[in-house]
Amino acid sequence: MKKLSEALPTTSNTAETWDRSSDSLNMPAHGSTIEAGKMITPSARSNPTTQGEAGNSKRPLYEECYEQKTQISNCPEQKQKLTKLVMACFESMNTYGGGGSAMESSVMLMQMTLGRFNYDVVRGAFEVYMQSNRDIPKPADIVQIIEPKKQSKKFCKVAFLDIKRQQREGVFVTAAEKQYIADFMDAAVNGEPDERAELQAIADDGARQDKQYWVEN
Repeated sequence: MKKLSEALPTTSNTAETWDRSSDSLNMPAHGSTIEAGKMITPSARSNPTTQGEAGNSKRPLYEECYEQKTQISNCPEQKQKLTKLVMACFESMNTYGGGGSAMESSVMLMQMTLGRFNYDVVRGAFEVYMQSNRDIPKPADIVQIIEPKKQSKKFCKVAFLDIKRQQREGVFVTAAEKQYIADFMDAAVNGEPDERAELQAIADDGARQDKQYWVEN
C-alpha cells in the first residue's frame, strides 16, 4: 500500500488531470467560459478570493458565484466535470477505506449540495481545501469555503447605553453611532436566540432611562 504522502498528488498535478478530462469532453480548459464568442479566462484560483475587474480588489468566492449565469444543476457538462472531480479526489485522497459505493454516494451528495453553484467556483473551493487537507471533503466543507459564515457582531451594553444617553441629552451623535444603535435593536429582535434575551433586556433598560429622563426634565 502506498504511503499517503505518495498517493496524494500536488495541486498542480491534480489540476492537469482535471484539464485533460475537460479536453476529452471537447470543452474549454477548466476555469474558462465562452462569452460572445470569446474565451474568457478568470484569474488563478489558488485561494478563495478572486481579482475584480480592475485587478485590484479581491472578492470572496460566494460573491463571484452569484455572478455566474450557469449552475451545475442546469448544465450536464458541469455535472460531468464535478463527477470527474470527485472521482479524482477518491483516487488521490484519504477515503478511510471507502470503496465504489462510497464514491457513488459522495458524487450524488456533491451534485445535490453544490448544484446551485457554478463549476468554476466549486473547483476553486476544492483547490483551496486540498491545500490544507488530505481527507476526502464533505459537501459542507466545500460550501463553507464558498460561503463562509459571517462573524456575528459583538455588542457592548456600556456603549449602547452611553449613546442612548447622548441622544436624549441632545449631544451630537455620529452616523456610525446611530447605526450601532440600529444594529443593536435589530439584533435584539432578529439576532441569535441565545443573545436576543440579553440584548432586549439592555434595550429595555435604555428605554426606562429615556422615560425617567423625560419625566424629570
